[in-house]
Amino acid sequence: MAEKAISSAALTELESASGMTLAIMGGMSRWSFWAHVALRLRIALALLLGTIPAQAASQAVLYGWLVVDWGDAPGESVVALSLHTQEGEMVSLRLDDAQLGALPALRNRLVMVQGEWQGGAGLFAPADGGEFLATSIQPFSGGEQTFSLSAGAPLESDATTDVLGSKPWVTLLCKFSDVAAEPKPASYFQGMYSSSYPGLDHYWREQSYDLANIAGSASVARWYALPQPRSYYVYNMDSDPELEFDRTRAINDCTAATNPDVYFPSFIGINMMFNADLDGYAWGGSRYLTLDGVTRLWNVTWEPPWGYSDLHVIAHEMGHGFGLPHSAWNPAVVYDNRWDVMSDGWTDCNNSRNPTYGCLPQSTIAYHKDRLGWIGSRQVVVSPGALATITLEQLDLPQGGNPLMVRIPIGGSPTNFYTLEARRKVGYDVKLPGQGVIIHKVDTNQSIPALLVDADNNGNTGDAGAVWTPGEIFSDNVNGIQVRVDGSTATGYTVSVSNQAGAIPNPQLTKKLYLALLRTP
Repeated sequence: MAEKAISSAALTELESASGMTLAIMGGMSRWSFWAHVALRLRIALALLLGTIPAQAASQAVLYGWLVVDWGDAPGESVVALSLHTQEGEMVSLRLDDAQLGALPALRNRLVMVQGEWQGGAGLFAPADGGEFLATSIQPFSGGEQTFSLSAGAPLESDATTDVLGSKPWVTLLCKFSDVAAEPKPASYFQGMYSSSYPGLDHYWREQSYDLANIAGSASVARWYALPQPRSYYVYNMDSDPELEFDRTRAINDCTAATNPDVYFPSFIGINMMFNADLDGYAWGGSRYLTLDGVTRLWNVTWEPPWGYSDLHVIAHEMGHGFGLPHSAWNPAVVYDNRWDVMSDGWTDCNNSRNPTYGCLPQSTIAYHKDRLGWIGSRQVVVSPGALATITLEQLDLPQGGNPLMVRIPIGGSPTNFYTLEARRKVGYDVKLPGQGVIIHKVDTNQSIPALLVDADNNGNTGDAGAVWTPGEIFSDNVNGIQVRVDGSTATGYTVSVSNQAGAIPNPQLTKKLYLALLRTP
């Protein structure tokens, strides 16, 4: 029998009325077919009699760990949400727009989800699992102490956003049973992890200012055959006409095929390379798995051949594995911020290309680096009422100890603010379309928190409208925020910032007044 779910509020009422005792495990209750029928009749009767609220009876409740996977294709993006239940099942979730903002804070955490099953009868899952439409999602406080996966081992729930120290990944090479091609040799994938430019260990060291690395990363030495043809992993998983990639089937079979030669607990991440197209996307995210007797969270990517032909795609998906979302100028477009590897990695490929690993990545933005714990104290917060002049150091390959980021809270909000960063064409940022001060408006309650500020709003984030250079001023008159780029240094820019402190004084006028005061007897 398929497992069923019912709201805990409705269960309390029903248990007291009928004497039934149902054990809630991960939001899922097991009972016989006839008990299921009897319960539905009792619900209907209770609703008619008005003994339980209609809202409580119509809402199922699930518990589990929220898993977020990002799918990326040139010009198209998708975010796939799943709930990893205590029983080890993956339940596909659909959230309305109002709930999407909770994703950054709740990713990989134990949550309680309320809603109803699609394709079933609201409270009850259809026989084939189906999709769960979530109307509410919130942390399940204290649940880590009482919930564990069905394998019996306690779950390591590491939902911190910091990425510090050694974070080695392993590359698995998996080919569909009906596709013989082996697009790249194993040596290609091992070389991809090099600590020399442009290897991924070199890239992440440079991004993190040597606070994080992927030293110890390794690739398997050959391609491994999956037990099933491509059609077993890529098929129509829902009611639309499109084919979807079953990432759970793929990771289960790919890790099983390679497990004799890989000790997975030595790695925090798993890069899976497949020998044919998936569903048009490359994917990055995470999975709770039991591998070699260890049950915990692994960062994960699923890569088609076009994904591992260009290193910027691998860096982008690993960024998702580390928990980074996209940035954008227009969140409906997603891939339009040319200043961030987590957005548009394609447009400026001619500025940075390698004969072996194709289009290389640019840096990620300051907000993302701070999110991963790489900025820390090297930022200045200009609070409401403050006026400050700051010398920003270039974000990639900083040469001095000046700040790497300025944060300007909007109305004092800790979740809604502007960021300033200095970008110059050095290191991996040789790929950039220009150089100057870049401004993002951040709302941490959105699924795409950081939006690039582009003065001309023409959709071209590589032109002069998206970068502030000496003498230019950005003004948010509604919130009383003003930013002026005063000048450049050899490795950055000097900016003046006013947050509800009036207009920034004219530097020439200030100098003249100062000289006049010196002449006063």
